[in-house]
Amino acid sequence: MADYNDTTRLKILKGLSEIEGTEEVVKQLQDNLVALWKIEKPFAKNLFAKLELDKAGSEVYFDMWVKYVVQKCDKLHVSKSVINKLSRRHGDEGLLKMFNALAQAEVGKNIQGKLTSALITSWKNQEKSTRDVYELLELNVKSEFNEPINVKLFSMWVQYAVHMQDTDIGAVINRCNLDFRVAILGDLKQIKGMNGVVQLLQNSLLGHFLNFEGSYQDQVVQVFRDLNLQNDLLRNPNLDLFYSFTEKLDRGKTKEEWLITAARAACGDMVLNKILEAAKKNDQTAKLLRRELDKQKILQNDNAFNAYLEGQLQLIQE
Repeated sequence: MADYNDTTRLKILKGLSEIEGTEEVVKQLQDNLVALWKIEKPFAKNLFAKLELDKAGSEVYFDMWVKYVVQKCDKLHVSKSVINKLSRRHGDEGLLKMFNALAQAEVGKNIQGKLTSALITSWKNQEKSTRDVYELLELNVKSEFNEPINVKLFSMWVQYAVHMQDTDIGAVINRCNLDFRVAILGDLKQIKGMNGVVQLLQNSLLGHFLNFEGSYQDQVVQVFRDLNLQNDLLRNPNLDLFYSFTEKLDRGKTKEEWLITAARAACGDMVLNKILEAAKKNDQTAKLLRRELDKQKILQNDNAFNAYLEGQLQLIQE
């Protein structure tokens, strides 16, 4: 195939894709072409036109274009006009296939947003109910909700449900497990127009956390873990919910004190040090937390030294 030009290779690929039992060969040829495009770096819209995806381009071409966009989306611009052409030629199924590929790879947030807007507009024009969309996204059959792709699909459904105003979104979300509710909260916080749902979900989670039992330290550590704050601590979208929880405790400690206490217990000092050291020099949150960590370490060392002295005095007295 190396001796053929792109046009010939594409024709061969299309022909092979129509022959039963050639799936493995087709996949290999697709991967080879995508690898070549990664080197040549064509614009997404130019490749879209070359593959005639706005006319009668085959599914095998469309799949390759999606793979290329997924692998190069950090350096690609996919315009609204391309997405509109994609919608007209490949319908909601094509838009959703592309969205799923990007969401699965956890890349292309900007493109995901454009695809979501196009899908929501299409569903509104078709007057689909929120239940129809819920089933279309297969959210009724998902067994592993915590996968990144399912969080994104659920967020898409929430955005549509907000537009339709015919569903108790809070009730649907609250039927999900805790890990998923935390993940969906973090995702919705990054989407415009979701303030009402975010506040509803945040209040529900805060109420859940306030019912925890045990010492205050045990509680903050549990909330820290449940919010998955060890993942990208300083930029975690749910950090504010942790702070809201500590304010409810009202035990004379600052939110930074509680956060460092919880982080040390959940992550350990070594990991926490790496997180804070990796922060930007002008990150004020990191500076406050570094100061608090140093203070707690000094206090811990002082307490350990005092305990040692007391032990020695007891030995002398005996």
